[in-house]
Amino acid sequence: MKTNRRLVNLLAAGNIVVLLTAPWLVFNNGGLTKVVAEGVDMTSATLASMLNPEQVGIAQTDLETANTDLTAVQSKNQELQQMVDLMQAREAAYQQAIADANQKIAELEQFGTSTRAIFSSQNSELGVTVQTLQAREAEFQARISTANQTIQDLESQLAQSQNDLSGLQAQNNELVQMLQIMQAREEQYQAQLQTANQALANTGGQSSGVSANGAHYWEHGEHENDD
Repeated sequence: MKTNRRLVNLLAAGNIVVLLTAPWLVFNNGGLTKVVAEGVDMTSATLASMLNPEQVGIAQTDLETANTDLTAVQSKNQELQQMVDLMQAREAAYQQAIADANQKIAELEQFGTSTRAIFSSQNSELGVTVQTLQAREAEFQARISTANQTIQDLESQLAQSQNDLSGLQAQNNELVQMLQIMQAREEQYQAQLQTANQALANTGGQSSGVSANGAHYWEHGEHENDD
């Protein structure tokens, strides 16, 4: 508000100067022409000689005030310029940070794309591997099933073999018993033969008698075999 008031005063002083100098310029047109013709600058001192000293003092005061205000404005402008420079520097830093962030985002997107491609390829390879392993697992399951069936068949055959072996063992036991019976009969026959021979030796009988006894022995042996 103070600056605006001073500017208004300065403009008012300027208007006063114009109003005061205008009649003089009008009535003294020849002098103005002469001044312009001679190339003489009309300074504040020249104007001051044409004006009332009180008005000149007021104008001078307003001019000094305006200069002071102008200095303040210039100082403020410098501060504003410094702030603008700072903001521009910050903006440049922000722009660089944004550019770096965009570059990083682009790199991450590229990395993500390449990574997705790698993972996709790996997933495809793993899918093929899984299918291969599943096929092998199915094959192994079939082989295991066949092996289990073979084991069951062998177990059945083994059980049958054990049954057959039990039958053979029973037959073997029967044969052993029969052999024992035959051996017992043979021992009995040997004892009977030995007894007959001893009887023949003791009696000293004729060979015909021996033959008759021998025939009787064999007949007796055949009857026992029939039993």
